[in-house]
Amino acid sequence: MTMLIRCLVAMFTLLLGASLSIADGGMASVLAGPVAARVVKVLDGDSFKADAHVWPGTIVTVAIRIRGVDAPEMRSRCEQEKRLARVSRAVLGGLISNGMQLQISNVSGDKYYGRVLADITLPDGGNLGQVLLSAGSVRPYAGRARNSWCVVRGGR
Repeated sequence: MTMLIRCLVAMFTLLLGASLSIADGGMASVLAGPVAARVVKVLDGDSFKADAHVWPGTIVTVAIRIRGVDAPEMRSRCEQEKRLARVSRAVLGGLISNGMQLQISNVSGDKYYGRVLADITLPDGGNLGQVLLSAGSVRPYAGRARNSWCVVRGGR
């Protein structure tokens, strides 16, 4: 019976923590990590889907946005940005592949529901955001308004 009570208390604590995180918009809570994760799918130049091993026997599939970088948008109205977005996604896909094991840390909520923001450590110890910046497929991003990837010609 004691084990059952401990389990119920643990479940209540987790649910309460999740409720508080949702109530404050998830902004105050950061999971330091590292958390082991396996790449499932590259989504675009700065995000991917992964299976995160949050605790023994528990895997959560989540979309992860790479902290500190901004990639061109696939759904842009500008053809130039769409082209750059395809290149950026290909660069990320060349660095991480389905099934690759990574470490995610400093995990926090993102402005879009169902996605988290995190630092990503590659198997060789490198920071994925820094590698992408060095490759030139993304720009630095600090969470403010993003600049256009489109070149405006003729004063338009």
